Amino acid sequence: MLIIALLSAVMVFCLIIALFGGSAYEKDRVSGRLRAIVSQNTEGEDNGGRGYSLKQAAVRRRQKNKARLQRRQIDSTRNPHKVTSTEKMLQSAGIALSGNQFLLIRLGAGLGLALPAFYAGLVFDLGSSMAIPAVLAGFILGLLLPMRYVKSRLAKQQEIYREALPNVMDLLVVSVEAGLGLDAALLRLYEKDKSPLMQELIRAIQDVQRGMSKKEAYTQMAERCRVKELTSFVNALLQAEQLGISIKSVLKQQADAMRESRRQRAEEKALKAPVTMLMPLVMFIFPVIFIVLLGPAVINIMEIFGS
Repeated sequence: MLIIALLSAVMVFCLIIALFGGSAYEKDRVSGRLRAIVSQNTEGEDNGGRGYSLKQAAVRRRQKNKARLQRRQIDSTRNPHKVTSTEKMLQSAGIALSGNQFLLIRLGAGLGLALPAFYAGLVFDLGSSMAIPAVLAGFILGLLLPMRYVKSRLAKQQEIYREALPNVMDLLVVSVEAGLGLDAALLRLYEKDKSPLMQELIRAIQDVQRGMSKKEAYTQMAERCRVKELTSFVNALLQAEQLGISIKSVLKQQADAMRESRRQRAEEKALKAPVTMLMPLVMFIFPVIFIVLLGPAVINIMEIFGS
């Protein structure tokens, strides 16, 4: 049991180190923001000394703060080394957590499952040959469960994008044929439909307005969504812009291809349905049918042989 106690102490120590590391990171980030705010206030006071009113100085500070935030967002998207693969996965799944916060959650879940296994070993007086594997299994399971949740949520998010994409493409074709540009058509559709897919498309337009190139903005959007159909649409759109091809023809071709892809997915699900229903039929429905059909006959046979 001494080995189990030492293992538990090491896990708790690792969690404490991770917590202090995360808090130090957050402290540095907050202090940096405070220094930026103080510098903005001093700039506003200098401007006020030159004759600006307090209201004008506040407006200038807000404008500078907004421009600085936009530059930071553009720099963070242009430098892929600032965003880890875990953070990209969290962003794609729609989870507002940083990589350090998610690591703390995984460690906490691991300890949350390992410590009960440790106390169960103490209560039931299990040997080290059974207790140590149980503690390790609980810790590993706690590490894997949050990642499994993120991956399942990412799959659901991708399914939402994939189902909404053909309808959005049809509406874009109608809007472009009516005389609107692509950006204007997306803005008009966003007024009527604020689905997750439209939010990602509008976010790409906002990135372009902040100063990012269109190729970079749409490529970032495709990487966030991680949907094959959307990636092919972005590639076709960028290629059409480079070659000078009409956007309307590209949208029509993409809309037809996406409707065909949706039809194929529906047919694939229909073909998988009998195989999926086989196990519930064998385990739950067939035994009940056998009981209803053969039950009276078995009772009659038992009465005949009993008499």
